[in-house]
Amino acid sequence: TSYLDTILNWRNQEDVRKFSFNDHIISKKEHYHWWDSIKNDASKQWMISLYDNSPIGVVNYYDIKDEDEAYWGFYLANDIEDEKKLKYWIGIEKEAIDYAFAHLNLKKLKCEIFRFNKAALFMHKRTGYQEIDTYQHEKGEVVVLELQRSRVKHDGR
Repeated sequence: TSYLDTILNWRNQEDVRKFSFNDHIISKKEHYHWWDSIKNDASKQWMISLYDNSPIGVVNYYDIKDEDEAYWGFYLANDIEDEKKLKYWIGIEKEAIDYAFAHLNLKKLKCEIFRFNKAALFMHKRTGYQEIDTYQHEKGEVVVLELQRSRVKHDGR
């Protein structure tokens, strides 16, 4: 929990909120209540991503089904220089996929992305994700993507 305030700061960034399902400014009380409700939930995992021992973002897994599938998402810290964001994004995605398949032993990794988030859709599809479903959210169409362990497209697979 030493990073709880940092995560709150990142969650409240405009760049994070515009691509999030829950896009309001989150109070500290609400944030701590949220953390208390998920910290012991086996179907969820939240991790700080580090680069050179500095926190650069958050990776989260949710709806984890033992050795079958889970959903995941991530966001970057708000103080990363623009020229480093793509490098960190690619690194986080690779590490998140590796963790899901090697440590959580999943067969499938899924994510939900707003159709208007073109960069994320492009990056995930480039990694091997396939579009499997769509649904409507009040903010717009949501695309559900799935990556099967056997279809990973980055080095080492």
